Amino acid sequence: VRSPAGVVANSPVIDFSGVLDHDHTGWDDGTIKKGGLGMLAKLYCPDPTMRTDPLVSPLYADYKDFPPLFVSWDQGETLAADAEKLIEIATAARVPVEQDRFRGCFHAFAPVGRNAPEGAKLLDDTMAFMFRHLHDQGLDFEEA
Repeated sequence: VRSPAGVVANSPVIDFSGVLDHDHTGWDDGTIKKGGLGMLAKLYCPDPTMRTDPLVSPLYADYKDFPPLFVSWDQGETLAADAEKLIEIATAARVPVEQDRFRGCFHAFAPVGRNAPEGAKLLDDTMAFMFRHLHDQGLDFEEA
């Protein structure tokens, strides 16, 4: 089985167990708030005893031999702790990590696309990461 050429994680949630500290001094992210994470955990994984399962909370996963990782987030969003912890864990496991950290955006702003300079930069960086790592696996793409 071939592993993925790379993984792109935009504003990731890696902890449904409640271990990570989501208190931050950033601006008030109106899309995801600390209190909403508990409700999200209940919806995503109703059984609290399963919330430390690595398939539920990647915080607990083994990143040995994990494919290259691209992480993006806004440093003021509630889930900044998740993105930063993911980078820490993956780097400790010697996973090649690239990152885009933004300021003044909002959680998961990537779908805004090219309508904002930050979205355009994120799309360009994400596509470059994907093409580079797909090429590493012998998949070539002609430029449009």
